[in-house]
Amino acid sequence: MKPIYRLIQSMSMSEKRYFKTYSKTHIIGKQNKYYILFDLLTKQELYDEKKLIDNLKAYHYEIKYLSADFNYLYRAVLKSLNSFNRTKTLNLIIKENLTSIEILFFKGLYKDALSLIKKTKKKLNVIQNDVLMLDLLKWEKKCIGYTKGLDEAKRVNENLNIYIERISTTKQLTALYYKTYEYKLNVGKLSKSKLKSKLNKLITHKALKNFDSLVSIDAKMFFLLSYVHYYELVDDSKNELIYIEKLIDILDSNQNFFFNYPMDYIAIYNKYLDILKFKSEALFFNAICTIKEFPKKVTLQKASIKERVTFHTKYFTIQHYLYHKKDKQVLKEVLKFELFLKQKKFGLENFYLVRAYYLIAQFYFINANFSKALKTINTILNEFNFNVSLFFSERAKVLNFMIHYELDNISYAKNLYKKLIKKIRFVSVEKDIINNINNCLIDQNSKFDLNLKNHTNKINSNNDRDLVIINKLYSDYLAEKLETSKPNLND
Repeated sequence: MKPIYRLIQSMSMSEKRYFKTYSKTHIIGKQNKYYILFDLLTKQELYDEKKLIDNLKAYHYEIKYLSADFNYLYRAVLKSLNSFNRTKTLNLIIKENLTSIEILFFKGLYKDALSLIKKTKKKLNVIQNDVLMLDLLKWEKKCIGYTKGLDEAKRVNENLNIYIERISTTKQLTALYYKTYEYKLNVGKLSKSKLKSKLNKLITHKALKNFDSLVSIDAKMFFLLSYVHYYELVDDSKNELIYIEKLIDILDSNQNFFFNYPMDYIAIYNKYLDILKFKSEALFFNAICTIKEFPKKVTLQKASIKERVTFHTKYFTIQHYLYHKKDKQVLKEVLKFELFLKQKKFGLENFYLVRAYYLIAQFYFINANFSKALKTINTILNEFNFNVSLFFSERAKVLNFMIHYELDNISYAKNLYKKLIKKIRFVSVEKDIINNINNCLIDQNSKFDLNLKNHTNKINSNNDRDLVIINKLYSDYLAEKLETSKPNLND
């Protein structure tokens, strides 16, 4: 899909109207070819280059320059978006003010620049963006140096230390958050005791001790998120939920956060839904309704924000119904989710997509639709890098083996077993399941070991949120296999 198509599809109707007015100043010859190209791309629900070229030919469009025209149009659309949205968020207003301040300075209009600096400072104190404040103080220092002298300029220069220290604290907290996230992504690489030891050491860092001293919203966010990940990794969902709710309350009280960092807000809310999916239907769907309203609050990226919210709400809704054994609702939601994944227009992180496809494959496998399960698993194995989501990529390989066994692809399943047993870090009862399958591959009269029934309690007592849903597959699969393994008393 062309970048220009993605960009156009992300635009609101108002932005598209604005661009069409903007493009009228770029007429070439008797036709505005960029207007034509923009209009045709706007009308395509799914990108189809062949159809686009056929439509362009009807306008006697020079197709040989199409690649260059795509690039030019992309830059032109971005310029129009910059112009249209320049006052949509405080961040954008401040950045525009900084440009104006720089121009006023170079024109020698220092007092006018200082007047704008004063107004901009008030806006910066609302959004607490320390990096932009440093840039603003740089211009204040220069303007004051030219108007009030060295001593006043030195005073402004000393103020820089306040914001440099805040930025340093935020940097530290961000690094600690990244570390907890790294541990989260690599669950299984370390033993539980070693992981807990590392986490306990990390959480005693001095930067994670005094929340009340923090000023910027970023510093507060990364402080609380570090604790959210800590409690998630030590299986303390009660405290994890407390910290998530505290974080959401802080963000909800700062509307500028919505406007400037909508993706971050969604990512944080996902952590909330990840816990609530195991709770009552009323509690879970109340939270779903709240996040579905979120795109209405933002002024930029409305289409991509709405698509992202739709993706995550569908994903967690399927998990909620799976956990609560609402099979009819699961089927309905899976079909909607598959259609959504085919029609999505914006970029979603591969980490999320791998999880989504695995969830769909899991559903089809549980319902013995092995051909559809295989098709979905192949999407993961063929279209994504294995390390994008190591945990789910490994689960996909295990499920791939189980599918081929159920489809009677005996020789292929035997080869897959050899690779799995050497390379995969197994979780839950995976190793027991694949060893039993391998016994059945070697001797087709063999049946699953009835002693595996003792493992079902182990499956159902696991608190890991990713495994809780995955274990539904293993629990249902074992129940079905052990039932067929029982001796026939009529023989």
